[in-house]
Amino acid sequence: MWAKALILSSVVGAVSVLGEGPMCGCEHRYGVLMEFYDSTNGPSWGNPVSSVQGWNTSISCNQSWTGVFCTRGDVYMIVLDGLRVNGPFPSILANLTALLELKMPNNQITGTLPPSFNLLKQLYLLDVQYNAISGTLPSEWSSFDSLTTLWAFSNSITGTLPPAWSAMKNLQILDLSFNSLIGILPPEWSQMSSLHVLTLSKNALSGTLPATWSILVKLETLQLQNNGFSGTLPSDWCSLSSMRALDLSLNSFEGRFVVKCTLRGQICHFWKL
Repeated sequence: MWAKALILSSVVGAVSVLGEGPMCGCEHRYGVLMEFYDSTNGPSWGNPVSSVQGWNTSISCNQSWTGVFCTRGDVYMIVLDGLRVNGPFPSILANLTALLELKMPNNQITGTLPPSFNLLKQLYLLDVQYNAISGTLPSEWSSFDSLTTLWAFSNSITGTLPPAWSAMKNLQILDLSFNSLIGILPPEWSQMSSLHVLTLSKNALSGTLPATWSILVKLETLQLQNNGFSGTLPSDWCSLSSMRALDLSLNSFEGRFVVKCTLRGQICHFWKL
């Protein structure tokens, strides 16, 4: 993640060095951006509406577009936080192939997560928390190799956790809490070898804790509270030596967890069942 931050810092630095208008070089993206704007009721964006600038104009590349960041001839970041963006999730953004970060939290985006986003080979951060996204998690994202961080909590996502996502080897932070997910924890997710933080609290997940997850040696935070899990804590999980925060409260586990192992750090709610 630090490497990603350094890359982004160098890109941001390039913007100031060029000394050009903020959208110069990205004129060829106006069509995609305006299709996104029109499909999400662009004229109503903003808090207040007057705070949104540049959109719906192509007169000059010297005009800033609120939330759009351009450098080296392409759009590399979009940040639209709490601007009342509404309507179906804009799959048209999959055409912005140089996109590194897409942040649209605290809006009223509906529809499903676009399967075509796996075409964004450079996107490493997607933040769509606090929206009204529904439907299932797209199995096509198993080839979303660049993604390291996905924040999609507090939506209305349904269905199960796709076993195919086990192929997302670079995913480090995944937060799907406060949705309507069902089913079990896929044993296949033990192959998500870069995972540091996994938050699945406040869903309708069930089943037992998979022993295979014991090989997630980089996992530091696991929050599974307020679901319908049963059984007990697998003894194999003693090998989760990086674990610092584990919350299993408000489930249907049996008995008490009597575990003798070498989990490091401050374990939250470890025996709170």
